Amino acid sequence: MKSLSLTMLIMILWLVMPAQDCEFYFPAREGALIEMKHYTEKDKLSGTSIMRVLSRVENDQGLELTVESEFLDEKENSQTKGQLVLRCSGGVFYMDMKNYFDQQALAQYEDMDIEIEASDPELPANMHPGMALKDASMTMKVKSGGMNMFTFQVDLTNRKVEAREEITTPAGVFDCFKITYDIETKMLMKISARGAEWMCRDVGMVRSESYNKNGKLTGYTVLTAIR
Repeated sequence: MKSLSLTMLIMILWLVMPAQDCEFYFPAREGALIEMKHYTEKDKLSGTSIMRVLSRVENDQGLELTVESEFLDEKENSQTKGQLVLRCSGGVFYMDMKNYFDQQALAQYEDMDIEIEASDPELPANMHPGMALKDASMTMKVKSGGMNMFTFQVDLTNRKVEAREEITTPAGVFDCFKITYDIETKMLMKISARGAEWMCRDVGMVRSESYNKNGKLTGYTVLTAIR
């Protein structure tokens, strides 16, 4: 009996270990909801994002969440809906690279044949200020009738943990890692910009800021509710 109990204990520990060594940068429970407001550089509301956890799956690879993402315009009319997959495995949290695409632009091509290749942004459990993070990218090929119409690419480079800061928003006070990066988009033309995100464990992005290539603020996003 003692031998059986010990075996069962080892099996249970083996099953839960992958989830335990993960630091999740999003609420990891089904039904959790976060709301974020988007603003222009002149503090004018430009839209609202609402993300809700649809499912939570644990396996021997770690933990995976399927999240519904909805974007509302400044008048709170629903514009687009989609799904993101967030996962944690081997002590690394992976964000969905689709989150860095313009969701309204993606919605225009939802009835077409789309091929996506991506290396998702990583947030390791041992993050600390001064740490360099891996680059990330995503390439989307849009086809119609078997013909390639165009290719859209987003690259995140020079990702770095700049600092650990306390951020206050309408949703509360949060202990965050500030992560900065260069972002480049390519389609008909190449656009270079700069971004900063404040990420909090078990919450996700608390604030983000976007800058043009000259360092001028072009917009920002703030966490306004979490439940």
